Amino acid sequence: MKKSIIISTIICLFCWEVATAQMIKRRNGFIGINVGPSMPLNHYDFITKTGTRASLDLDYYFSKNIGINLSGFGATNTMENTDMNRWSYGGVMIGPLLACNVNKSIALELRSLIGYSITMLPIHSNFYFQYENKNHKGHSIVYNAGASVKYALGRRLQIPLNVDYMYTNPDFDKYKVNKEVESISITTGLFYRF
Repeated sequence: MKKSIIISTIICLFCWEVATAQMIKRRNGFIGINVGPSMPLNHYDFITKTGTRASLDLDYYFSKNIGINLSGFGATNTMENTDMNRWSYGGVMIGPLLACNVNKSIALELRSLIGYSITMLPIHSNFYFQYENKNHKGHSIVYNAGASVKYALGRRLQIPLNVDYMYTNPDFDKYKVNKEVESISITTGLFYRF
C-alpha cells in the first residue's frame, strides 16, 4: 500500500513537472515598456537637446532564437531657443528579432524595424510668423536598428537595457520643408512573459 502511494506520488510529480515545463515552453510572448533619453544626431532645426523616448513593445518568438517585434514609440526633444516648440515624433514599427542566450538569466537581442511615423515640426515665432507658432505634422517611413541585453527575474519578468538608432525623413508640405530626424536612445523598463 505504501509503495503504491509513493509510486503514484512520484508519477504525479513527474507528470506535473512535464506539464509545467511544456506550459513554460509555450510562453513565447513578451510585453514591455521602455523609457530613457533620446539623443539627436543632427540639429533638426536650430539647436536640439537630448529628450525622452518611450515605447510599448510586443515580442513573440517562433523558436528559441528567432522572433518578431511590434513597437509603438513616442519621443520628444526640446529646443535651445525658447521661442521654439519641441520636436516630437512617434509611430508604429515591426520587424524581426534575433536572440542569443548567454546563460539562464541573460539574453542578447538584435532587431531591425520599419514602420510609419508622424513628426511634429516645431515652429519658430520669428521665422514662421505667419503660422502663429503652431505645429505641423509630417508623415514618413521610420527605420530603427537596436540591440538589447535582457536580465531575467524568474520565469516571467525581464529587465532590458536597450540601445536604438532611429531615422525618419518627414516632409512638411505646408512649409515646403524636409527634415532628417536621427537619434540614438538608451532605454530600460520591464517585460512580462505571457
